[in-house]
Amino acid sequence: MIPELGHFALIVALGLALVQATLPLIGAARGIPAFMAVARPAAQGQFVFVAIAFGCLAWAFTESVRLGQDRSCRANEPALP
Repeated sequence: MIPELGHFALIVALGLALVQATLPLIGAARGIPAFMAVARPAAQGQFVFVAIAFGCLAWAFTESVRLGQDRSCRANEPALP
């Protein structure tokens, strides 16, 4: 469930990036201050969701490596004298 949460956070960050790329540009071209004001909160939200995605996906990677290490054939072999 954690990797899916990380992927969902990346999708939300992508949506915020698209909003951040279009609305402030349209606002600057048409002189709409409300559209231009969207840039900063969109950037902050994008940072938060990318950080959440990084944390979730890094945790999932380390857990999968640990699980693979625990189930590895070499872990069950006796140590050489």
